Amino acid sequence: SCDLVRDIAADGRVIAANSPVLYAISAGTVTLSVVAGDVVKQGQELARIDSPELRSKLAQEQATLAGLEAESSRAALDATLARANASKLTDQAKIDKQAAARDLERYQRGYDGGAVPQVELAKAQDTLKKTDIDLQHAQRDASLKSQGADLDSRNKRLLADRQRAVVAEVQRQVDALTLLSPFDGQVG
Repeated sequence: SCDLVRDIAADGRVIAANSPVLYAISAGTVTLSVVAGDVVKQGQELARIDSPELRSKLAQEQATLAGLEAESSRAALDATLARANASKLTDQAKIDKQAAARDLERYQRGYDGGAVPQVELAKAQDTLKKTDIDLQHAQRDASLKSQGADLDSRNKRLLADRQRAVVAEVQRQVDALTLLSPFDGQVG
């Protein structure tokens, strides 16, 4: 058996199997962290882009968020105050009704004993009816004011939540201005 062995000599060039091109999402001034020939690890910073426009946008969105969060907190406080005030008015209406009921009992006893005229008894009955109506209105107003204040508070909270998402997106864009090595290798 005869084994043939051939040796071939040739000139050539080695080309990397992975040669990615990195792009940034925003224009700006580039500061390189590595130079050609440097060995890098995956996740290592290669370059940083300074984008005044994007930094300014982030600052504006953060300021808007701070304002909306303050409005949301204020609306929550206003809702609490509205509920407390409505509760106070309802409690006052209950007290007025109880006082009118006691007055009517007193006038009824006086009328039954002949000491109070019919017209005074009728006034006491009317006062009790009026305080009953006032209580019903106070309870209904309390419910409506509470619902309205809660709705306003919820809307302001949702606006703040939406703005928080906008800030997170712009922050993601700012963070993307730091270009990282996608894998271990050597800078070419």
